[in-house]
Amino acid sequence: MYSTKNERGKKAMTKKELEKLVKIVNQNVVTMENRTDLERHYSDEEDFFDIAVWELKTVLTAAYELGRKSK
Repeated sequence: MYSTKNERGKKAMTKKELEKLVKIVNQNVVTMENRTDLERHYSDEEDFFDIAVWELKTVLTAAYELGRKSK
């Protein structure tokens, strides 16, 4: 289980919520298809990539809905 608070003192995501978020990203961002997490890997090739604005919009909208439903 992840911490109940993040670095800003706000409620942190549960492991299940984080897994759902990774799934949303993997389904909507072509360059993230094979990524299994959203953690920093300290590698330019793994941490920085191109993303289309429509992919970003889709992911942000889905993440917003995930957060809204979890309340």
